[in-house]
Amino acid sequence: MASSTFQEKPTYHRTFNNELCKRVTLGKGTTFLPGKKDPSVAHYIDHVLEHGYVILPEIYSSSLVSNALDELARIEAQESAGPASRAGRNAFEGFKTGRIYALTDKSRVFDEFPIHPIVAALNDYFLQPKYLINTFHTVVINPGEKPQGIHTDDGLIQIPRPKPLLGCGTMIALDPFTATNGATMLIPGSHLWDDDHVATREQMIPVVMPAGSMVYFLNTVWHSGGANTTAKPRRSLIIQYCQPWVRPYENMTIAQSWNDLDKLPKKLLSLLGFSTHDFMGHVDGRSPRAGVEMRKKKLIEMALKENDNNANEKDVGEIVYQKAFGYKSLENEPPQPLAVDDCFVLASCTKLMTSVAALQCVDRGQVGLDDDLSKIIPEIQDIDVLTGFDESEEPILKKAVNKITLRNLLTHTSGFTYPAMQPLTAKWLKSNAAKSLPKTGTIIDQIRVPLVFEPGTSWQYSIGHDWAGVLVSRLNKMTLQSYMQKYIWEPLGITLLTFHPDENAEVQKRLVGMTHRGPVKRGVWGFAYKSDEKIEFTDEALFQYPMAYEWGGAGGVGAPTEYIKILHSLLLNDGRLLSSGMVDQMFSPQIGPESLKAYIDDNSQSFMQGIFASLPLGTPQQWGLGSRLVMGDVPTGLRAGTLQWSGLPNLLWTIDRAAGLCMFYASNLIPFGDVKIHEHQQLFEKEMYSRFGQKKAAL
Repeated sequence: MASSTFQEKPTYHRTFNNELCKRVTLGKGTTFLPGKKDPSVAHYIDHVLEHGYVILPEIYSSSLVSNALDELARIEAQESAGPASRAGRNAFEGFKTGRIYALTDKSRVFDEFPIHPIVAALNDYFLQPKYLINTFHTVVINPGEKPQGIHTDDGLIQIPRPKPLLGCGTMIALDPFTATNGATMLIPGSHLWDDDHVATREQMIPVVMPAGSMVYFLNTVWHSGGANTTAKPRRSLIIQYCQPWVRPYENMTIAQSWNDLDKLPKKLLSLLGFSTHDFMGHVDGRSPRAGVEMRKKKLIEMALKENDNNANEKDVGEIVYQKAFGYKSLENEPPQPLAVDDCFVLASCTKLMTSVAALQCVDRGQVGLDDDLSKIIPEIQDIDVLTGFDESEEPILKKAVNKITLRNLLTHTSGFTYPAMQPLTAKWLKSNAAKSLPKTGTIIDQIRVPLVFEPGTSWQYSIGHDWAGVLVSRLNKMTLQSYMQKYIWEPLGITLLTFHPDENAEVQKRLVGMTHRGPVKRGVWGFAYKSDEKIEFTDEALFQYPMAYEWGGAGGVGAPTEYIKILHSLLLNDGRLLSSGMVDQMFSPQIGPESLKAYIDDNSQSFMQGIFASLPLGTPQQWGLGSRLVMGDVPTGLRAGTLQWSGLPNLLWTIDRAAGLCMFYASNLIPFGDVKIHEHQQLFEKEMYSRFGQKKAAL
């Protein structure tokens, strides 16, 4: 909390209209009806009453700030960032200041900032119930920017002082605020002034605070943006709140896409104006939210009618190439030729289906991407971070500070890993600590392992999608198989995908035998060896059927002709699986700098080439919601923005929205990282881009 000098002590005058209406007047400048004074923020409230503002140090986590900075950079690079994203259009916006408005329509990353509980408690005291967001946008003060004109945020409403408090403002530091980089300047105590008091720059102080901090102030306080005399931009968020009976500066109910309303936290939705204050703001006698649904229904009916009229004319894409090479199995003589609708073990290609299933739950509002999942999966709550083993070979564990979220699970930033890829976890599984855990008889017994890093701070390929599968099952009170059958496979006309091939006669009949390059005794789990070794049939399967569990990260089995229907739907963004905005999020960067560095370090070494859908060394990469995101063009024709991943028997799927192309390369060869397969995949990619780079699908 900051302290400062001020010119006048506040005087308090109460006017009693009735027992529920006790107006407070601060000096000669501000009058308001106070709400409930939460004891936990009483010291902040007292500071605001006296000085007009208060600094809330580092109330936002470093990971949230880091994600916001990454998202800000992503949005800035897009044409849809808005008319003032690079530079303001007038002196007030700032000719060297960038502003991105309508943030809630552009990303879900910023949703937590306006609804912080401390800010809510302050607003509950200073503003009347059902208060609204007045404006919510980014402010990037670039080098060379001059100081902004001194103003109050209620200046557009001409009412003499003492003036009713129309709102409160906040500035959130994404970068540290310093006296030289454009920190907000304000005049302490100016909320007490009358109209005759003249504000001057000499009276102002800079709001110096670290990243993650907020300054909260009444909108009767005189303030301005500072000059940036440094060589770096100063990035921040501005959130203003207003009384429920004031027209907000930003028309949020129009700026916000109606298709995405279910994704917003309910508190934020109310702040945006999708609620009523008494009877203010209604739509045809209904709440704004109900009014939106009514309008959406009419629009959908109109669109369906138009689609029916144009169904024969609309290009919805087509399969332009499909071919099978080799044999279905080498077990019998003569070997049976492979068909394109034969069924493969999909392994980690299953992760895409589980990602879609989990994101459908987000679309419905059943869970948020950044919710604490322990409220739905209690077994995840007390999982510790494994840091090593002591001299007695006992595990060294510490309590995790951050909560595990769905975003963590889908981006491999949860702290979980695959025991086969992490010696610490593999060693823990052999310890007494692991053996002493109570058994549940469910998949939880197989995936309840310690974390190896604090959630959200690093990256390791993991069992996160297996936990995501549990989440989907718990939320919908059905098995993962039943869920995918109802919400993914049936809508796309898919019959040859399953977690239980022994229960699907057609899949069982088409099941492709597993093959192995080199001696089978080397095992399924490992890296490929020499590329010239003989390929042999093996009965060492990845999974033994019947399967007791449905592995959301690796358990799928099915035909390439079916799997590509999922890729195709996501490529078209046709709304059959996910909302348009959610598909866009799948293709957007999701991990912060720490996690990205760990991912790049883990997957960009020379020995990893040819493994895990590898790219040429140096190709920019990120991680979307569920899969790797290619951030630069690749010589084969792959475009920046492509979503792609693989499966252990050397499978590879690709969705390239820029080229209008999706591809699936299915293989039944282990171990993974086969050099010949990698060469074939590169040839396949190159040829498909050469032939069909502007088409819709290739198999």
